[in-house]
Amino acid sequence: MTDVLREFTQYVNFVKEAHEKKFKKRAGPQVRIFDKSTFYAVHPIWCACTILQEPNLKEEIRKYGALTLLFHDILEDTSEKLPKDLPNKVKKWVKEITFETHQESREKIWKKEPVIRLLKLYDSTNNLLDSFTWQTKEKKRG
Repeated sequence: MTDVLREFTQYVNFVKEAHEKKFKKRAGPQVRIFDKSTFYAVHPIWCACTILQEPNLKEEIRKYGALTLLFHDILEDTSEKLPKDLPNKVKKWVKEITFETHQESREKIWKKEPVIRLLKLYDSTNNLLDSFTWQTKEKKRG
């Protein structure tokens, strides 16, 4: 796994820079909605680190899954392109978990292969954890 960690650490700065300088959704500091202070790149880094340390997954899923989660919001939220040296599997998986809207994601995710659904679950889990901070009691009850 040391080669994975080497690759991973090289890419973290790329993701940080893309979200900081090439964010396409809004002007100003690129921070998470839930607290308006956490730098946005923390989200994909959290997702990637979480799957990377999961001992019950095959190493291939951990490796490619971590890189996919690290880059999962690049196409959706920035004007940056994926690095050319990313493994083809990672590029494919990033495109598979990239959706135009939350509604599209909810409709199409169930037709994707299980590994893609798993990766989307890591993304959704972090978003859900964030939502406990900012959602009202009424919204949490659904």
